[in-house]
Amino acid sequence: MFISKNMDYQNLSDEQFKRRFSVYKQTYRKMVESVKSVEADSNSASKRRPKPGNEVYTDRISAK
Repeated sequence: MFISKNMDYQNLSDEQFKRRFSVYKQTYRKMVESVKSVEADSNSASKRRPKPGNEVYTDRISAK
């Protein structure tokens, strides 16, 4: 759903928010927190995996 930059959705009443976005404010906040935590986890260096094929490519370079 498109949210206009000029629309201050946080100032909507609970009823207006529910009507507009089909979720309660509390549910929306929990969803945002969840997405932020997943993004933070996926951006940490310890969780990153090498792309498939990169190991093969580096093996070919080191073998020469």
